[in-house]
Amino acid sequence: RQRQMCIRDSSSAGPTVAALVAILLEVNPDFTWRDIKHVMASTATKIDEDRSKNLTFNNEEISIYSWKTNAAGFNFHNWFGFGKLNVADAITFAENIYG
Repeated sequence: RQRQMCIRDSSSAGPTVAALVAILLEVNPDFTWRDIKHVMASTATKIDEDRSKNLTFNNEEISIYSWKTNAAGFNFHNWFGFGKLNVADAITFAENIYG
């Protein structure tokens, strides 16, 4: 009997991020956590762009849990963070900008 392993939700997120951090530190061992975060935020792919939730308050519709642009100019979602990691783009970005 064959067993199939199925990874769902965020169970693979931690190891995936850890692997990307390790790769980025190979690109430049002097990276700080801020450099790593900048690379990941700059190269993330926006997902599920239409997902949002609206709240009505004092007869006004307020959009919550939707993609926003933060003060630094990055897309951000309360459920998805900066979006899906894009490993290939992150490596290229780190090599070209910081390498």
